[in-house]
Amino acid sequence: MEVPSHAWYGDTNMTLTFPDNWEVEVLNFADRPALTHDEMQEAFQSPIGTPRISELASRSKDAVIIVDDLSRPTPAPDILPYILDELKAGGIDRGSTLIV
Repeated sequence: MEVPSHAWYGDTNMTLTFPDNWEVEVLNFADRPALTHDEMQEAFQSPIGTPRISELASRSKDAVIIVDDLSRPTPAPDILPYILDELKAGGIDRGSTLIV
């Protein structure tokens, strides 16, 4: 089966073999508009299936945030301010936060 490989870094396909009893489906990213400021803020204030970052942060003194490299499409510069705000609301200031 041909599956996409090296997304955002060459976009090639590779052939993989799967057991006959596996049901394999390749799902492609749909083009979607970027979230607005309000939509992003709402997502951090009302997460689905997990406590807010501020609630989780209230149990800690410091935090480490891992961001991906430029070969991924994550808009880290747009997302980080919301994460830092949530950490601050939970009692972790920027001086106690390491971004890797």
